[in-house]
Formats: sequence, C-alpha cells, structure tokens
Amino acid sequence: MLDASGGNTGSAEELNAKCTIVSRGSRPNQCNVLVRLRFDKHRPGNIHCDLTCSDADNESFSSFSYPNQIERIDGQLVTGEKISIKPPNFFNRIRGWEASMEVEEFTYGHLSEIPFHRGRIALKVTIPHTPVAVKWGMTQTSYKGVVKKRTRDKPISWKGANGTFVLGDFYEYETGRSVGLKSALLRIQKCQIWMEQPFSRPVVASDLISRVQTEIEEPLTLLGFLSRRPLPWYELHAMFIPEEPGPGIVSVRKRRSVLYNEPSLDPEFLVSQRALSSRGRFGRMLSRYNTSAHKEVLKAAINFSVAAYQYEFLEAQAVSLYSGVEALINGLSGTSSRRLPTPVFKDLKKEIEKTIDKYLIGKCKNNDEIDSMKRQVGDLNRKHLVNLLLRRSYDFRVPIRQLWPKGILPEEGFREIFSGRRADLLHRGIVKDWDLLSKDATRLSAFLELFILRLLGFPLRSIHPSAHASLRLQLIYEPGKNKTDK
Repeated sequence: MLDASGGNTGSAEELNAKCTIVSRGSRPNQCNVLVRLRFDKHRPGNIHCDLTCSDADNESFSSFSYPNQIERIDGQLVTGEKISIKPPNFFNRIRGWEASMEVEEFTYGHLSEIPFHRGRIALKVTIPHTPVAVKWGMTQTSYKGVVKKRTRDKPISWKGANGTFVLGDFYEYETGRSVGLKSALLRIQKCQIWMEQPFSRPVVASDLISRVQTEIEEPLTLLGFLSRRPLPWYELHAMFIPEEPGPGIVSVRKRRSVLYNEPSLDPEFLVSQRALSSRGRFGRMLSRYNTSAHKEVLKAAINFSVAAYQYEFLEAQAVSLYSGVEALINGLSGTSSRRLPTPVFKDLKKEIEKTIDKYLIGKCKNNDEIDSMKRQVGDLNRKHLVNLLLRRSYDFRVPIRQLWPKGILPEEGFREIFSGRRADLLHRGIVKDWDLLSKDATRLSAFLELFILRLLGFPLRSIHPSAHASLRLQLIYEPGKNKTDK
C-alpha cells in the first residue's frame, strides 16, 4: 500500500448528463444539451464542463454566448440521478454545436422537494488538508496492509444549529492503476467534517444542505486561521436514512474551490490539534468569535493574516500584513481613533479651510490642488496608528514586548516599522533593505496572530512551540541590536 496526496492519484472523475439550459429574462430561451463534467474527486480545483447542443437547430444555443444569459442547467445523469448545475454567466468558448465553461457548483442525487419525516442524517464535508485535524499517536501497519492508529487525543468538535460537527483526518483508497501501478493500493489522506443525528421533523434535502453550507463557513474561517491557510470546502455529501425499512437517499454538492497557493510544505504550527480539542476549546473559541462585537473586524484581520502565507513574494506578504494590522487596530478603536470630538473638529476644519483660501489668494492659481489640500485636513483628527496600536495592545494584554530583543522598546520598534519603510513600500514601491522588510513581516504576522488569539480567548501559553520559531531565532541574535554582536 502506498500513501499519496490527492494531487498524485490520477483521480480524474467524469459525469455525463442530458440537460436543458434555461436563459434569464421575461421570455426565457431553452436549449437541450449533452453535458460532460470533469474534476478531481480527491482535491479542490476547477470543474470543467463541456456541452454539445442536441437540438436540431443550434441558433438558440449560440445566444448563450452573451454575458448574463444562463439562468440554470438542470437534467439527468446517465445513471438516472438528477443533476442541477450552477453555471457562470456565459460560456468560455463556443464553436458551432459545442461549448465549454468552468462550473461554480453542481448538485446531484436526490433533489426532490418532498421532505423526509423520520430517520437519521449523515453529513460529510470535505476540505483541504489541515494539520489541526491530525491526531498524534502511534501508527501500526500489519503484514496484511491494515493500518491502526493508537491515540488518546480527541477530535475537534463543536455544536451547531443543525447538530454536533466533528473534524477528522480520514483515508480513502484507490487502486494503483490510476497511476500506472497494477498491484498497488493507494491510501489518500483527506480532511472531513462529519455530522450525524436523528431527526423527527420534516427535512428537505436541498434545504438542509444549504443550511449546513452556510453554517460551516464561520468554523472554516477560524480553522483556516489556526491552519494558516484557506480551507474552502469542496464537497458536501448528505445521506438520509429513513426510519422505515428501505435504502438511504444520497445528495452530493460539489463546488469549484481553487486555493491561492497550495504549499509543498505545511506552515509552522500555530496551535496543535490537542490544544484545540482539549476541554472543548475550539467550540468556545467559535462561540466567542460568533458573538463578538468585533466579529467583522476579526474576520478582516484573519483574512489578511491567512493571505500573507499564500504569497511567495515578500512584498505581497508585507502589504497584506500591514493591511491586516491597520484593519484590526482601526476597527477596534472606532471613534476613539479621533483626536477631537466630531462637532469640535468640524468647526476647526472650517476655520482651517478658510485660512487656506485666504492665504493662497494670488499665490496659487491651481484650484484643484487647493481643493485637494482642504480634503486632507480631515487627516489631522486621526490619531497616529502606532499610538492606537500600543493603546489597544495594552488594553487587550497582548505581549508585544516578546516581539523584540531586550533593550528595544516596542514603541521604538513599531514606529520604525510604520514610519519610512511602510511608506516606501506602499506608496513608492521601494524596498531599501530586504532583511529589515523580512523582519518587519515576521513581527507583524506574530503580532496579528497573538492579538487575534487573545480576542478569541485562547490561552497564549498553549501556542505551539514552533509557531513563531523564525521570530525567536531573530530575538536570540539580531545583528547590530544585541549586546552579543561584537
């Protein structure tokens, strides 16, 4: 048996269907087509769709090449199951009787609006690999190829409106023929979220899938931050098992999901799986996130923090981190970021604008420049970002002293980062010292993560030891700053 990632299994899958395309508008146009969907079933990616017009006249088919023409594509797979495709606005390419496009999402299986009344629901949501799903333990492989893992760690779980969700690390198996090996068995590691519970009220399959799809977005945002990578789901599998004897009903929703960048190596751990599963800690963090008065601010900061790990260029990482820190600090500061109350500054602003007009009479004939100067008067009422950053750090007890070696005050360090180097990068596109920019990015990333974890109520003592390893190396020896540098 061989271990393989989803990208090395040759696991291309194909679905064929007969469908009808319906256009938008008060007088919708229809066209019958043969559909072929192609995608990788073991990893996120694009969903390619090829269409062939099956009508005798393809004039109506050609009309779908215009933007915003396609309303929906519905039909039936060759296996007999129903399928509903969520298309883009128009075809990528159309030539005569054939066309192609990239599908956003499709659902197949049981699509009836008839509700189930009693039974059990089993849901499985597949997401990209994340290290926080892996339980540490001892793995044993027998001579028969059976793999057993012994561990005391509990899986990460949380309670939602539709049931209790469990994050786990699972395996699926493929024959080796997909990669040219006749007698091999491939074991494919996958991360999935499970939910299983009984139900006694009427449940419509499509409604439940849509509710779960919405409900897991916030947990995936939080798990993505803790994993230092985006975690968009790309397959949702639902099985309805009726109470009365009979076969279960299955519905599957597949979504186009392209990551910013799929790293060859996992980032350093921020938080371990054990720390998140212990005492229901992740569930409490999620509850705090969902009920926080600063939820939108947190979400923006998380998105910038995660995005910085997806860029290969240092300049892009730094820009994302600068934006994340500013979004977090300004969002938490609110009206306290102003030096004077709004009514007071409004009167002062009028006086300053009058002074500008009076002083520049006869000295400047460019009215556009004068108006631009007056528009910038409003910036006088904004406190300096570093002052706000220090104030908020002390308010929320973020340990910023750990970001610099002994002898360097955080106030000095942050003023250096947000002074000339930030302006050079953001406004002039200049990097004068790549080593300093690298250190700035490392410190901003650590600061952003520490602040977010503090807002989520996570004990900083439980951060993984390797979380900020590169920063700790800098603190041990920083040329030109430490006393040991002779």
